[in-house]
This record gives sequence, C-alpha cells and structure tokens, in this order.
Amino acid sequence: MKRIFLSLLTVAALFACAPTDSYRIEGECKTVLDGGKVYLAELTYNSLNYIDSATISNGKFEFVGKQEQPAVRFLFYPHAEGGEDMLLIVLENGNIKVNLGKVSTVGGSQLNVAMQSYKNDFEDVSKLEIRYFVKRNDFDDMFYYDG
Repeated sequence: MKRIFLSLLTVAALFACAPTDSYRIEGECKTVLDGGKVYLAELTYNSLNYIDSATISNGKFEFVGKQEQPAVRFLFYPHAEGGEDMLLIVLENGNIKVNLGKVSTVGGSQLNVAMQSYKNDFEDVSKLEIRYFVKRNDFDDMFYYDG
C-alpha cells in the first residue's frame, strides 16, 4: 500500500512539473465591482488589438488559451473611481497569477516572476533617484541633461 501511494505521488509530481501547452491567467481585482471587464491586448506597430476579455466575478477573473511563444501583452482594467489602467505581462504557456489594484503585480510563470522583479527593482531605483534630487534640491538636473 505504501509503495502504491509513493508511486502515485511520484506520478502526480511529474505531471505537475510537465510543461503545459496552454496558459491560464488567474487574476484578482478587489478594487473593481463585479461585472467589470479585464481586456487582454497586444500592441502592434500602430494599433492596440484586443485578444480576449474576462468579466470580474467575486473579485476574480480568468483567461485561458494557447500561446506558441512568449510575447509581451497588456491587461487593461477599470478603476473603481473611473478611468482605466494597464499591467504589462508576458503571455506564455503555464500558470500566470495577476493581482490588479492600486499596485498591480504579476507572477506565477518564470518570465513573469522575472518581469515583476525587474519592475520592483526599477521602482526602488526611481525612489532613490527622487530622494537624491530632493536632498540636493536640484530638480532641473533630474529632468534635463546637458552633457
């Protein structure tokens, strides 16, 4: 009995680690009322093309599909106060986790985890740069470079 259980556990682990041929974007959006739409879009040379849409229900939404190769895409979503915002993601086969709100995050898949890490680092550097120029009281150098 113990061997059967270990064998089943091993098989389940192998299937869990196997590459997938489709993507699933699981998202949460607590700042928008149910019924709001989230749009998956791509930016081409001169236009924005909507690929798919999902309706927010109980603060959650989901996209499912297939992607031949990883590609940069956008999620557009409404603000509770009105207007719209967007989140940059890498659309790739696998599970992608998204949290939309005042500060939106993406993760789950390897490339999206790397992108979120980059965004976090970039934000940290930007904050340091602003503090530096505030301390020097030299905003002209922050926005204009005469080199």
